Amino acid sequence: MMEKRHFERYRCDVDITIIDRSDDEHAAEACDISEEGICLLIPRSSVMNLLDAGSRLESGNGLKIIIPDIQAQPPCTMLCSIAHASSVQNGQYIIGLHFEDDSPKTRSFVRRQLNHFKAL
Repeated sequence: MMEKRHFERYRCDVDITIIDRSDDEHAAEACDISEEGICLLIPRSSVMNLLDAGSRLESGNGLKIIIPDIQAQPPCTMLCSIAHASSVQNGQYIIGLHFEDDSPKTRSFVRRQLNHFKAL
């Protein structure tokens, strides 16, 4: 399989919130982050709730996430597209998300997070 990543990824252990089509919130955990995206581990309960709300965890579909700021600043809500999704043990999913919001404010937020994880 050909590597498609353009930016280095940094391991992180951050609680993320996924927002479904009904604006309900669901828990996930970030595994790693880069300038262009983030990888999430979604627990079975959140997967089931997302599916019940009409979200489809398939490549190309959109998701909205909330990423907390590691420096205790306000969190950032981002629109993302699913790059890949696969079921793992116990009904959990691993999904790779591509950041769709390319605004200067969002890019600055992501860089601040990356600088924190690079230093670890």
